[in-house]
Amino acid sequence: MTWRSAPAPCPTPPLVARRIGDLERVICASPGYLRQFGTPAHPRDLLEHNCMVLNTNPTLRRWRFRDPSDDGGGSGRSYALEVGRN
Repeated sequence: MTWRSAPAPCPTPPLVARRIGDLERVICASPGYLRQFGTPAHPRDLLEHNCMVLNTNPTLRRWRFRDPSDDGGGSGRSYALEVGRN
């Protein structure tokens, strides 16, 4: 079995794609890092921070954020950032 974590179209036969669950990501920082570099107030602030990406897959460098006031119907703002390059 091969597991792939990437948004992609369904593979061509004889391969079969099945959703096996959702993968949630968290963004975290040590208290020492935040004391030294400050706490980001907005997702775009992360572009000025040292973001670590533990995967070489370029699609995982694109972090997507959704405004917590979004009710799921797309009424809130969303952001996509390329991180891990600084």
